[in-house]
Amino acid sequence: MFCSTKSSRNPTLRQEPPRFANSKRYATTALCQCSKRYGATITRQARLLPTSRSPKPALSENSPVVALERVIPGEWTDYNGHTNDSRYGQLASEAGDNFLRSIGLDEQYLANTGTFFTVESHTRFLDQTHAGDKVRVELRVLSFDVKKMHIWTEIVREDGVVAATVEYLLLHVDAKSQKAAPMGEAMFTTLSRIGSGHSNLGAPAGVGRRVGEKPAN
Repeated sequence: MFCSTKSSRNPTLRQEPPRFANSKRYATTALCQCSKRYGATITRQARLLPTSRSPKPALSENSPVVALERVIPGEWTDYNGHTNDSRYGQLASEAGDNFLRSIGLDEQYLANTGTFFTVESHTRFLDQTHAGDKVRVELRVLSFDVKKMHIWTEIVREDGVVAATVEYLLLHVDAKSQKAAPMGEAMFTTLSRIGSGHSNLGAPAGVGRRVGEKPAN
């Protein structure tokens, strides 16, 4: 996703269900001034869309969306001999971008309507991957409304083992004001169809966990 945020009061996030994290942290989260800090604009971000990295994933209502497939490159290995922790965030972020492209986030949308900013995330490291391992990222929409979505990603090895999970809260932002705003009608219609279908899959194990929380028995 395009941008993280810094902490400030933002009442637009008050309605997110409390299962994400363990408090109303979203009420004290706001958008960062990306254009001031990085010299970036939404027009420039359009050129950074991963349009050539991988095809748009097929959208599925009855199962998680396989949003990314990739072989772990050798340069991702760290001093412990396995994939560095930062790369799981990269995989999940690229999968999220691919999903957004599939529901309508393209260059025209970025220039004329808006984009999404990441306002909160949580990663769990459950197993290892190594150079040469083939992985896929499965994505589910846990909740949504016209201004935000709560998504869940699982990074799955070829043997079916879930190596990591990454949970995101994304906020839709107007292209001109860079403030929270409703997403386009066509995009929301597509998101509603996928999100409504995913709601029948049940909550994944580990959703809404906080750092240090003991696993449920």
